[in-house]
Amino acid sequence: MASNDRETDKQSRRAAPVRRRITALVIALLLFAVGGWCYRAWNAPPDLPPVTETPFLNATPRAKYVGSHVCTECHAAEHASYLQTYHSTSFGEADAATGFPDGEFYHSATGRTYAVNHHDDQAWHEEILWTHDGEPEILAGFPVRYQIGSGHHAASFAVEVDEFLFESPLTWYASLGEWAMSPGYDTPRHPGFQRPIAHGCLFCHTGNIEPIDGSYHRFKIHEQTIGCERCHGPGSLHVEFRESTPAEREDVDLTIVHPERLSRERQDDLCAQCHLAGEVAVDLRGRKLTDFRPGLALNDFRAYYGLRDADQSMTVVGHVEQMQASRCYQESESLTCISCHSLHGRPAPESRLEHYRSKCLNCHTPSSCGINAEDSRRIVIDDDCVACHMPESSTDIVHVASTHHRIGIFGEPRHEDFRPRVSPEAVPLNDLSHLPLTEQHRCLGLAYVKLIETTSDPAAAGEYASRARRILEEVRSAGVKDPELNAALAQLLLPEDSSRAVEYAQAVLLRDDASPHARSTALYVTAHSQLNSGDSGDAIGLLRQVNRIRRHPVHWRLLSQCYLAQGALDDSLSAMQRAVAMRPADPELRLELAALHERLGDDAAAEEQRRIARLLRAPGSPPGNGLEFDIGAD
Repeated sequence: MASNDRETDKQSRRAAPVRRRITALVIALLLFAVGGWCYRAWNAPPDLPPVTETPFLNATPRAKYVGSHVCTECHAAEHASYLQTYHSTSFGEADAATGFPDGEFYHSATGRTYAVNHHDDQAWHEEILWTHDGEPEILAGFPVRYQIGSGHHAASFAVEVDEFLFESPLTWYASLGEWAMSPGYDTPRHPGFQRPIAHGCLFCHTGNIEPIDGSYHRFKIHEQTIGCERCHGPGSLHVEFRESTPAEREDVDLTIVHPERLSRERQDDLCAQCHLAGEVAVDLRGRKLTDFRPGLALNDFRAYYGLRDADQSMTVVGHVEQMQASRCYQESESLTCISCHSLHGRPAPESRLEHYRSKCLNCHTPSSCGINAEDSRRIVIDDDCVACHMPESSTDIVHVASTHHRIGIFGEPRHEDFRPRVSPEAVPLNDLSHLPLTEQHRCLGLAYVKLIETTSDPAAAGEYASRARRILEEVRSAGVKDPELNAALAQLLLPEDSSRAVEYAQAVLLRDDASPHARSTALYVTAHSQLNSGDSGDAIGLLRQVNRIRRHPVHWRLLSQCYLAQGALDDSLSAMQRAVAMRPADPELRLELAALHERLGDDAAAEEQRRIARLLRAPGSPPGNGLEFDIGAD
């Protein structure tokens, strides 16, 4: 009897792996069925094509993010190698011990000085105005909260005010070994410490973030740096699968994405999430960039735009676009970003030249070079393919040179200027031909709205606004009325047709799926109209809602005007003081604050604000910042 029991036990043990595999297959089929439903659920707008399907089961909303710390429990070696990449230092707490020194510099475009100082083991960034007597007047100063970027090329920084995140105007540039203005700040008119760090910025620098209470730039950061799941997809299904079915590593596991098993197009999309670049990007209707998963097609979720010159030429800007424009890419069936760049590590400095040269020699031979091996031009660069065919080039980021990825033959190695030229025409960088024309036009119109915020040229801004309004009104007439489109039209129409602007704003507020950007714009437009109609009380309630979503001086300025209309001078003064604290270099706000102080009988405080306003409006100083123009900046 015991012998029979032992035999039965042996048979049961032999059958266990088979049962596990059957269980795994059943789980996979069930998950695939759930995944198919999720694909359909993504397609709320009935006129958009369905999301491109993929065999990977974690490419749907069914899969949840678990964090890299869970991955390291089984993949410690892979995590250790990943820590050698710049992705692993893409974002983090600003630590006084990071090695960035104190310093200051004069910015001639604004006539102000910017300084970095350490107080109580914490770095502070300051904006300083100089009086006629040569005395410093600190306009703004904040402790640094986060570092953005690895510091290999540059490191920018974020400050946190009332839990809202803003970019600092100071950046450390490795190539210079010193501080200078942050990208986009080297102009007479810049936002100071008031440029919000929205989701689009943090997405490409952090691993996983979540807006707090639907805010535009208050976040709970679940994972600070770019992690495993950015390229492999959310890991919950993989964890469940491996815990229930400990299959061999060589088995094909569709619960997690392995980038090398993706098609070339889908591999490109992994990197294009952040490295396609362009001037602006627009989410498709009913979808967001955060809906994208490795294994899916990026152009099912987002449209990227660059600028084309009047002569129809266009300068490539992003790494992915540069690579795809090269002959090497176009004549290859397998070249992608990960052909040369490992997701798990980078070559040591002493082996870097040979590492990348060997990548070229996978397709070419040493004799492929058009320069003779004995030629000094080839000898002086130590036979470095990259030096000639992917030269260091200027970028649209001041003081930063980057390896140009349009592999080719260039006349002057290391001196090519690939910066994009200013142009009035936006063109898509990724293929949008699968979308209906109404969606293509909608994305183009929204791209022009975003381009308004990228230019310091009033004529160009006016042209962008005109194009955006014409295109978006045509799209709306065709029946497309999503929150982003309505918010954009409300913003564009507010200066000249407030009744129609409010109509579009109200349409936004009726939707539960409006983004923080759309909702805050709609609330502001409605409050602005109510104040002008004499309904300052209702406007105050709307502006309080806006201030929970965004921290912006234009909102507090309008709130001050609402309180003033009701005769609440103290509340009006308090709100205007908040506006000035957010935009301290704006002389017009200073003068409005001075007028309030004067009405309250505080002549000394009024004169102090006028004194600072005079300094800010001194000959050669920039004009006011045009607060109305950036209510919907993204």
